[in-house]
Amino acid sequence: MDFIETLTENQKIIYAIAQDVLHKTTSFTIEDLFRACKRKSELSERVISTILDQFLRKKVFVPGSRLTRGTVLKNERRAKIYQYIAANPGLNFNQIVTQFKIGRHVGYLHLTMLEKFNLIRKRPFKIYSLYFHHTFPEEKELLMFFLRSENVLKLYRCLKYHPLNPHALSKIVKLHHSTVQYYLSELREHDIVVSDANLYNINPEHLEFLEQYYNLTPPPQMVRLIEEYLVRKKEIAPTEEKSEAIRQ
Repeated sequence: MDFIETLTENQKIIYAIAQDVLHKTTSFTIEDLFRACKRKSELSERVISTILDQFLRKKVFVPGSRLTRGTVLKNERRAKIYQYIAANPGLNFNQIVTQFKIGRHVGYLHLTMLEKFNLIRKRPFKIYSLYFHHTFPEEKELLMFFLRSENVLKLYRCLKYHPLNPHALSKIVKLHHSTVQYYLSELREHDIVVSDANLYNINPEHLEFLEQYYNLTPPPQMVRLIEEYLVRKKEIAPTEEKSEAIRQ
């Protein structure tokens, strides 16, 4: 839905007057807008003041910029960046500028403008700046971020298929054991996976939400490796039990 279509008739009147003011100057105050709206409309001072306050709080316009919430996406590249973030929450700055093949300075300017008008929000995490649509649930932010890593996504797909220990995961996804341990520790800390002794499993509470954004089905090659591991594990278990009985 177009931004203008979300406004009431009185809001449309104030918005049109504000756009005219912003087109003529970038240096304005809320008092300037109030006076212009009072002069060019028949609305009461109370109605004008209320609508301007709503627009400022919702960042429909921002002092110092000629753009408004309704025009900031007229820039084609900026609109595409906005849409990409909305469809792919949890992207970091480097991933965005790489995707659009733009310089860091240009990327920073577009992202800052989208933030300024409250279309997206930035979440600092460790060395990263993560970007989300302004409506994305904050409690799900890190959940999305971790699975942006291809290696973490592989681990998650394995565990979705079957609970496994770090040693098995290391062999199946072909990552160093210490790397797997590090990822599992991070995922467990943020409640994305759970563990019982040395066996890890996904936290099923997040599965339905994550499946909206990720293909979590393990590929056939991964399934084959997991099944081969489980078969070997079954073959080894009786031998270990027999050895234990002999020792007793």
